Amino acid sequence: MKRYSGLIFSALFPYVIVLAMFALFNDAIMINIFQSNAFLLIGSVLLWWGVSLISLLITMVIATQRKWDSCELAKVNMILKTAQIPAYVIIFLAGLLCMITVFTLPGTILLMLFDCLAIILSGIFAAYGAIRCYKEKSINKKQCIILAIGQFIFCVDVVCAIVLFIAAGRKKDVNKLRNAMD
Repeated sequence: MKRYSGLIFSALFPYVIVLAMFALFNDAIMINIFQSNAFLLIGSVLLWWGVSLISLLITMVIATQRKWDSCELAKVNMILKTAQIPAYVIIFLAGLLCMITVFTLPGTILLMLFDCLAIILSGIFAAYGAIRCYKEKSINKKQCIILAIGQFIFCVDVVCAIVLFIAAGRKKDVNKLRNAMD
């Protein structure tokens, strides 16, 4: 798992959003760290996203060069997606609370934007995993397209990640059986 350390930033991005929401309502953090400037807070979240994206892309390049196993990529993707569920639930509930009044509606829009940025991060790696599964003949082209697109849709992404892991694992088991028979 050490080789997937580049995914830590993108795995933690939804939790950074949750921490930013907490910081926004904590006077000590806002005054001492962000000088009571919400734009610095938003900027720091966007900076984390940029670092996450660069780290993710570097990890994908390394995975391509070293030809990492598609089953392992699908497993890591599934773990990444399921580990982010609690943060998404908190963000969703906070977004619902922000919709109660007109004054907090911009907060809902901002949370939606951050959610989209988070799903883009995890979706890029997941789509890469689907393409690798297709190249290793674990799934067909139609499944690859459906699973890759599904990785960018909320809630569907977790289901697609699980299906991709099962499909990749099934192909790996068949290959082990063939090798044992030879």
